[in-house]
Amino acid sequence: MNIFRTFGGETTASTLVGSDATLGQMNFAFIDMGQGDCTIISCPDNTVYIVDCGTTAWSDEKHFTKAKEIVRAWAGDQSVYLIVTHPDQDHYNQFLALLVKSEPKVLVSAIYFSRAKSETSPLGRYKVSGFNINMESFGYPKISEVTLNNTTHSRKSWTKLLDYYTVSIDEDFPETGLVLRSGKTPKNKDWSLTIIAGNVKTTASSTSATANNVVSLCTVAKLDSDKLFLTGDSTEETLTYLYAKQKAHFNNCAIFQIPHHGSESSPPSTAFKDWVNPESLYLSVGLLNDSYNLPKASILNVWLTCSRLRKKDEWTYDEWVPNVAGYDNIDDLNNVIFNVWIAKGYKVLENKSKTLFWLSNPKDAEKGKSGTGFYGLTRDFYFLYRKTVSKDLYLTATNGSWYDQDFFDPEDLLKNK
Repeated sequence: MNIFRTFGGETTASTLVGSDATLGQMNFAFIDMGQGDCTIISCPDNTVYIVDCGTTAWSDEKHFTKAKEIVRAWAGDQSVYLIVTHPDQDHYNQFLALLVKSEPKVLVSAIYFSRAKSETSPLGRYKVSGFNINMESFGYPKISEVTLNNTTHSRKSWTKLLDYYTVSIDEDFPETGLVLRSGKTPKNKDWSLTIIAGNVKTTASSTSATANNVVSLCTVAKLDSDKLFLTGDSTEETLTYLYAKQKAHFNNCAIFQIPHHGSESSPPSTAFKDWVNPESLYLSVGLLNDSYNLPKASILNVWLTCSRLRKKDEWTYDEWVPNVAGYDNIDDLNNVIFNVWIAKGYKVLENKSKTLFWLSNPKDAEKGKSGTGFYGLTRDFYFLYRKTVSKDLYLTATNGSWYDQDFFDPEDLLKNK
């Protein structure tokens, strides 16, 4: 489910908004990409930035159709700016579909990215869906690799020369961050959009997935005292750098994006969590994601202890737990599926590879019914729970109530699995 928020409205709190951007406000659209990520930002001067746009598994593509409408409504006839946090395809492989494969086409002024492959092939790590070779489709924007870590604060930029990007220019910027845009609202409130981390170094192997994630560009949007903090797939090492060097940017955030879709590779220290201390938590994640089993309960449980989280009516989310006691082998799993769920008459769905099984109605997992507590399970012993909380926790996959069929249509999901 797409989520809309705004800074600078009639109240100081960030509130739900419609799809129209308002001059003088900072508007955000968090797009449900399934297992992926996409955030659209309209700055107070109505300049549009798109932070990531990719997926490896759709939940429902109708939300992406809405994203196309939002970009064109917010940008009008102006070009947009892209922030591509890192070279994982679920963060960039849909930019072409979003901007140039539907009419009217949307051109791009500049692209900010991490982890360039080489001087002559800067976007060589971004090959999926032909992103790296389609700069002409975007209008040949300026492309800039942003490095902001313990030793370097500079960007390497390429502009089109003859047929392609062949010569770069290095530019230093303050170690406090690369300010992409800033100004004052009509009400004389300061606002800014700033990259505060990029190409953070890692001790992990250069061939590991961590090498892609740790370099994630991290961005803070501010309007007056309100802050949105976007983290991409930041790892524990990225968060360590941020707290050591950039903490002035993100104390007491209004909205914080939990890194890496709630992966255990990105646990916050207590000091980091208490410093960010957000009013609202946001997480982009796919529904019934058995490829990565995200988000992890252990990570959500940490973030839900933040003291400033706004209270609200009961809200629903999903979480994965590995290795639940009493379900230790395949026979135990089969017993749940066939002798508990199916035997009691509950509708059970499965993916095509028969590695994930789940109850069509998650409420059937409650005690007094099937009694399992979890409503889904995988053959490699991960268990899916549907939980409720009276705090501001927004998941694109599971926004709403237990009965919100907008986000949980078993038959549609079965087609996509």
